[in-house]
Amino acid sequence: MILTVVDGLNYHLFEQLLSRVLKHGQFSLWAPIIDNAILATLTSVCPSTTAAALTTLWTGKQPAEHAVIGYEMWLKEYGVLANMITHSFAGNINEIGSIYKSGFEPDKFLSVPTIGPKLKHKKINAYAYQHESIYKSGLSTMLMQEVRNISYANFQDLWFSVDKNIRLSKDKTYSYIYWGDLDTLSHHVGPQDERVIQAWFSFCDLLGQFLNKMRTQPIGRTLFLLTADHGQIATEPNPIYDLKNHPYLTERLIMQPSGEGRIPYLFVHQDKAADITQYCAQTWPNQFQIMTKERFLDSKILGDFPPNPKTTERLGDFIVIPAENKYWWWANKENQLQGRHGGLQQDEMLVPFLACQL
Repeated sequence: MILTVVDGLNYHLFEQLLSRVLKHGQFSLWAPIIDNAILATLTSVCPSTTAAALTTLWTGKQPAEHAVIGYEMWLKEYGVLANMITHSFAGNINEIGSIYKSGFEPDKFLSVPTIGPKLKHKKINAYAYQHESIYKSGLSTMLMQEVRNISYANFQDLWFSVDKNIRLSKDKTYSYIYWGDLDTLSHHVGPQDERVIQAWFSFCDLLGQFLNKMRTQPIGRTLFLLTADHGQIATEPNPIYDLKNHPYLTERLIMQPSGEGRIPYLFVHQDKAADITQYCAQTWPNQFQIMTKERFLDSKILGDFPPNPKTTERLGDFIVIPAENKYWWWANKENQLQGRHGGLQQDEMLVPFLACQL
């Protein structure tokens, strides 16, 4: 089995590939693949962000259960506000792994099992392919236990390695492939920019070549799956959403918000909740809905199962739900993002699902 996860690929962008296949007909590299594939639309998890979604993919649990509920989280047991991708202190993501100094152990952090040991028990060789820039990152170390991690330099290197390892293995294999450049580019230039579309097509061209090779030179039945962790929506930097310009609000918080800019979690000073809700209503009318933690959990938006106690602890007191493409920004650096995710809008939540037998 091969699972390819394209970070930041919403269904709208995936449809660009389908349109190109229709335009070129049987001359398209992807035509025989699409003709024999199952295509569907999936929803991401909430929050629609990499840390939460990949934890779901590697555990089979909903965010309410696995308790990884944002890009940044308050980890009470370690006394730190942590970045869950780099496992650094939230204020300094360049110090990768810095929260390990507080006793954080990535391979022991989750309270639910990951699939790597289960695959090993079934004598299935599991491989995880990631670009060399994020090879064995903090999140990867946490999720990919008992899995052989393999770095790649470019697409040619990636597909050569996948093909080689599958063909050399005497046992069944599970190949997890992660490509993150699309998400990074979308953040910088916006998810609708022509450069994002061209990057997606470049990825598809070499992927299509690999799939056709696997299809015409079979080595046994191989199931190929393609999906995404989340999509993105277009946003523009706007100082009105920068919390450094709203000291009245931040002074009523115990700490800076956590979670996502598209779904912030607030830890509020005692008796200051009314001040915050009133300020938001007056400053940003009809742009943000503020929910209590209890109401948010009752909505089942994090999953249908009873929440992990850590989930309840990490949500804070209030959750902010932005309308449309609104957001909050609180990082101690200039806001330059043209694309964001984490919220509940269609292009954040709807991702493609493609399945075919090679």
